[in-house]
Amino acid sequence: MYSLYVLLCADDSYTVGVCKDIERRVEEHQSGNFPNLPTFERRPVKLVFQKKVKKIQDALALKSVLSEWTIEDFSALLAGQNALPDYESVKNNSKNETILVLPTAYFPPMSWMRKLKKVDRLIIAGGERYQKQTYRSRTTILGANGLLNLVVPVSRPYGKDSLTHELAVSYTDNWQKDHVKAITSAYGKAPYFNHYGEDIVALIEKNPTSLVNLNTSLIQFLIDAFDLNCTIEIDTTIKDVSREVQELMIPKVRSKFEIKPYYQVLGNDHFETNLSSLDALFNIGRLP
Repeated sequence: MYSLYVLLCADDSYTVGVCKDIERRVEEHQSGNFPNLPTFERRPVKLVFQKKVKKIQDALALKSVLSEWTIEDFSALLAGQNALPDYESVKNNSKNETILVLPTAYFPPMSWMRKLKKVDRLIIAGGERYQKQTYRSRTTILGANGLLNLVVPVSRPYGKDSLTHELAVSYTDNWQKDHVKAITSAYGKAPYFNHYGEDIVALIEKNPTSLVNLNTSLIQFLIDAFDLNCTIEIDTTIKDVSREVQELMIPKVRSKFEIKPYYQVLGNDHFETNLSSLDALFNIGRLP
């Protein structure tokens, strides 16, 4: 179950969120330990409304509606003069919008990217606790000597308790130069490298401050390149994703997700499945 909640802030404004553990979430808003939360400058806050919702997609759809409400709308809700929209009306108003929640990913694997084919709205779970050695900050490409992991170094301000949206990209070492060199070496002779290579390099060299912002810009580029019809946004209140989705993020189970073989410029006689989306982009120009 998920909780759709409404907080009354010190400036008499309202904030809407979705979470699993409502007590913990309110404490995070109240504590002042998380400066990236939208309520940080509007504390103290007070929980004035909550509703249990079974599906996260329904909770997020309701949150989207309430995020457009005025102070008068919330006041009427709390006074019992305004009702929370029901799921059917929300679905009808959103024209049956399909919502998908995924962790952030650096040049996501194709098993991650393929989930966007029938999605209208992608939401990145920015509130989850960061997990090392996953596709959140790394990607796997096929180089001349086999598989190669490219890792983005990050700084965790709160150690193991750091949330994904709080991670800063580290520029102590010139990882960008190494990534660009590796990608160019692996795919420089691929059929579609001339179409997309220059833009990919520019995005890597843009020096974003946060991992989530870096990844979001890359994912948006891939969405456009693969001609997928979905929007992307970051929600820092979402902490949890399903077990199935978590499995997508583990490099060790990469081969579990089989992709229909396609031409790989360095593939020789063996097809490497479920690599970075860059592999399909540069080799065949589409999402298999």
